[in-house]
Amino acid sequence: MQNKTKPFFNYIDSLQLYKNQSPIERLVSSGYRIEKNGIKNAMIFDRLQHIKVELENNRISTSTNLYNMAVSHYNDAVRNINAFIQYRNKQFNPLKTEAEIQEMINVPVKNIEDATKKLAQIKNADASTTILMNSLSASISEININIKEQQDWLLLYLGKNKSKRKAMFYDRKITLFGRVIN
Repeated sequence: MQNKTKPFFNYIDSLQLYKNQSPIERLVSSGYRIEKNGIKNAMIFDRLQHIKVELENNRISTSTNLYNMAVSHYNDAVRNINAFIQYRNKQFNPLKTEAEIQEMINVPVKNIEDATKKLAQIKNADASTTILMNSLSASISEININIKEQQDWLLLYLGKNKSKRKAMFYDRKITLFGRVIN
């Protein structure tokens, strides 16, 4: 016979839920239970403060890790677009297939996408992290412009027949007193 005067508590379900939670979810859950039941003594107050500090440290650590990954992806994009530009400056020598050349552009595009995704995952950043994120976002915008220029040039290059491609390396608009000379 079940005692109806006390609330029903399913220990098996609660233990299974606890087992499936991440350490952070366990901390959040513990903090919620402490606040719900009230702070009755100094030991409970200290435990709640400890939980809050652990959660804040985790938030900062997660933000820092995401930001560092975003920077790493950005640096990879810069390195990869520079490799493409150097290869282009060598007039695509040694020879590579069109697919390999296209991949040289696709890789930095993917790097920038990954960097942007990592930045977007940062939630509730502190002031200094926000400043760093804004600076990185501006750098990402700048490199995106460069990558887009290279993509457009490559698209034009790949759209020409092989005999006209070589001339693209020499098609430079030269200005004389502010006027374009063809």
